[in-house]
Amino acid sequence: WSVIRLRFVKAKVTLYRPGGVFNLSNPLDKMLLGIMSEFSTYDNAIRSERSLLGKNERVKQGFWLGGPPPFGYRLESKKLVEEPKESKWVKFIYESYKDKWTTRAIRQELMRNGVLTRRGNVAWSLGSIEKLLTNTHYGGYHIVKLSRTDEKVRVQCPAILPSTLGLNLNSSLPTQF
Repeated sequence: WSVIRLRFVKAKVTLYRPGGVFNLSNPLDKMLLGIMSEFSTYDNAIRSERSLLGKNERVKQGFWLGGPPPFGYRLESKKLVEEPKESKWVKFIYESYKDKWTTRAIRQELMRNGVLTRRGNVAWSLGSIEKLLTNTHYGGYHIVKLSRTDEKVRVQCPAILPSTLGLNLNSSLPTQF
């Protein structure tokens, strides 16, 4: 707003409004417009802060923050729920990895079965499989770092993997959980 106001002043614009006229070559009108601009800036900042607090509170209540959900889940009423067609492949990936399959062998099996990635590709990258193997969602939670406060919140979600699978979702690759 300050940039727009400066351009108006330089161009000697006259603003017409329902309650009268602002002549920006008049010092009193320039001052009043400046005060109104500061109130507008303040109001926008307060609205932004309230919006952010509301968003953070929804995250704490278990609502999905945004973006596509992880493979094996879908959104229902803005919360993660298990997607059975995909979650069976999540279980396959973890069980195969536990049985000493390489990520390359897992990738080949997924592609041989026509399993589509979250983005609808038939070709799985090794990095995607490795990332999936460290995703805490499958153990029933994920960590969200809240905006502005940097507070970390543990958000519960449906677990796809049984705890008996013995995987550690906090390590670089699974070992035990």
